[in-house]
Amino acid sequence: MSISNNNKEISNGNASTSSTKQLLRLAGVLVLGIIAIVSSGLYIRSSSSSSSASTSTSAVGMPIIQGDVQTKQPQVQPQDKQVKKEKSVKAREKKNRQKDKKLQNQEKTKTKTKEKAKPEQEDRWAQQRQNGWKQRDPYIQKEGEIIPPTTFSKKQELKVPFPIFVLNLPKSGTTTLWQYFECGLGPDRAVHWWTKGKNIGPCVHYNIQQQNNQLPLHRCGNFDVWLDFGYTTPTECFFPAVQGLKPLYQSYPNATFLLIRRETDSWYNSAKKWGNAKKWGKMFDRWKQTCRNDFFPNKDVNATIQTEDFRQFYDDTTQRIRQFAKKHPGMRYLEPKNLTLSSPELGDWLQENIGIESSCWGKCKPDGLGAKCSN
Repeated sequence: MSISNNNKEISNGNASTSSTKQLLRLAGVLVLGIIAIVSSGLYIRSSSSSSSASTSTSAVGMPIIQGDVQTKQPQVQPQDKQVKKEKSVKAREKKNRQKDKKLQNQEKTKTKTKEKAKPEQEDRWAQQRQNGWKQRDPYIQKEGEIIPPTTFSKKQELKVPFPIFVLNLPKSGTTTLWQYFECGLGPDRAVHWWTKGKNIGPCVHYNIQQQNNQLPLHRCGNFDVWLDFGYTTPTECFFPAVQGLKPLYQSYPNATFLLIRRETDSWYNSAKKWGNAKKWGKMFDRWKQTCRNDFFPNKDVNATIQTEDFRQFYDDTTQRIRQFAKKHPGMRYLEPKNLTLSSPELGDWLQENIGIESSCWGKCKPDGLGAKCSN
């Protein structure tokens, strides 16, 4: 009986032990589950905080602390720098292209404006040569046909026929003679160097250079008297008394050629000071540079041109004109004997030989494109 009871107690003890083990096992599983859930929640919270912190970095790149998480601005990779640099270069190139296009449009506008407007004074020679002078040469009836003075359409007011070519070099009384003819003939009948902002010399020189039977005065102006229409540039030199006498006479054999000398020393003292040194240079300096071969043909290339060379050139030019007139007895050449520019009797001589009253004769000086005179 006691054995049976003992067995029952043992059996009940085993059952109790088994139940306890099962409870412990279930409790362990439950604890592990709770731990897993808690761990998962912490991970999610940590990831969320990290993400929030990274998006909350300051604009200046300073680290921001949120809770226990600290983040820093991400470092710019070298590749990103290169891309940014390329974009900057492209933007700058685009801006430059736009600027260049704007400048081109402005230049086109200026060009169109210039074409419509009057040519600038510095381009006057090129413009004259390209388009020609619009005024008709009054001494031709048809191209290449010379009208003799007897059939010349204008009234012959003077004792000599037109055209009249004054062969005086610059600073030899050309302004005074110009005003003398203006006084006797009226305005715009005589031309002196410039007319309406244009230099006559390049037009005449260009026609002579063509050697195509073109008359020297073709499209150079409608004038009866021509004075001081020589000129110099850095590459060209032309003066009628030096290079233009022969072609002028051949083209206008019935013209009048007038020469009035100035005393050599007086001419030199006036000529050496003439010219705007800053604007276009002194006249003698320009002659040395451009006219050397024509004015000083016997001077060695490396030799320095002296004061005496200019005086000699002035006297030689006078002698060449006289010799040319002597070789062409049909040439209507006028030069007062024993009289110079400063002679008191010159006004009377001009009245007797030209036909304009001596009261028109007076000393004149250039004044811009005009003149100031005193009788």
